[in-house]
Amino acid sequence: MDRFANYFERFQTLMGNAKSCVELYHGPDDEVAPDEYADLFRWMWVASVSALDKLVHDLAREGMLIIFEERFANAHKRFVMFYLEVCKKKMELPSESSKFKQWILEQHRTKSFQTMRNIADALALILPELSQIPEDKNNKGAKTKRSRTLAQRILELMPDDFSSLTWEDLHDAFDAMITRRNQIVHEGDYQTRRFDERQTVTKAEAEKTWKYMNGVGKAVYQMVQDHFSADGGDE
Repeated sequence: MDRFANYFERFQTLMGNAKSCVELYHGPDDEVAPDEYADLFRWMWVASVSALDKLVHDLAREGMLIIFEERFANAHKRFVMFYLEVCKKKMELPSESSKFKQWILEQHRTKSFQTMRNIADALALILPELSQIPEDKNNKGAKTKRSRTLAQRILELMPDDFSSLTWEDLHDAFDAMITRRNQIVHEGDYQTRRFDERQTVTKAEAEKTWKYMNGVGKAVYQMVQDHFSADGGDE
């Protein structure tokens, strides 16, 4: 049984809910949305990113629980480091998976798995292909070896209409969408500190963001599912 399937189904439901607001708008896709519709598209933007964030949280947590339940049979450096850190903090060893699950939830509660870099770091807890890449401790930029590797793998799994992109195109466009999401949530989408003019938004921009989040979510799920299926994790 695929232990990740329910999380992906939930992701698809959330993405469907996010896209539903488009049905209320019948204007041109590339025209600046009037005020009465602009916030609908901003909500679609934010909801799409949030759905992907939740999926990454769910996949990382479930993968870590599988590794724990299999007595570290497929454990690797990043997972072991996390495990030792949380055990040291709690000053005990988790006696059962339910306790370890609660510890993961506590550790990840305030973490955002939205940028390509943060998603790569989350998946490095469960995927050897990312875990084995050394951390760029001195790299304060958005692109790291891990995030580059993740963007390359995601691009391989994306639909054909993404085939013209390079991994850098995907990485930069994706992170720009996350930046705009943060501007919407934390700054009300205003362009200046005087809060006198909001950034414009179109249906096409909101749908493009939805498309990227949906494509990345599907690719990440496939990566995780394929890895644990190969290891016998869903038997």
